[in-house]
Amino acid sequence: MDIDGDQDLDLFVRDDSDRIFFFENVSPPSNGLDADADGLPDAWEVRHFGDIVSNHAGSDPDDDGLTNAQELDHGMNPLTADTDGDGFLDGTEVELGTLPLVPTVDPPIHVLPASPSASLKFVEVAPASLRLEALLPAHASVQLWHSLDLIRWTPVHGPFMGSGRMQEIVIEGSAEKPRGFYRIEPAH
Repeated sequence: MDIDGDQDLDLFVRDDSDRIFFFENVSPPSNGLDADADGLPDAWEVRHFGDIVSNHAGSDPDDDGLTNAQELDHGMNPLTADTDGDGFLDGTEVELGTLPLVPTVDPPIHVLPASPSASLKFVEVAPASLRLEALLPAHASVQLWHSLDLIRWTPVHGPFMGSGRMQEIVIEGSAEKPRGFYRIEPAH
């Protein structure tokens, strides 16, 4: 930032004691310059935040579950919770091993591991339904849950009883393809 209008870079840095230092005529930042020693290159901080002091490596300004340092490592925008716009938070995609810079293609169905005594697997998506298979202990009462973000879960099928054999679970009547994450757990 050129504070005094003399066509060079002027730099403000705040230390851990909230003291502010002003540096005049600083060389333009390269990818390696980190004047505030927060682990983020100054050029990256200025490009995304407009300065080098308002955010640090451990901040998560877009609340997507990734710190600024992680956003930098993955080449993502630290101010956009869903960089690729596919409806899944960047942190969720990194956690699941999907690509946060490439929109998830249909069918974006993720079946989470069930308990050691049960299993659940994705079978297919039809025009308005989802078909899963579950192996559940006999006489176990279970509920199928759905989430788009791994935070808010809603029941979508059940409760139903396990048979001790592979069972088909079909979710019918969805107006759109059933995107998201599925898990099965004991019904209460």
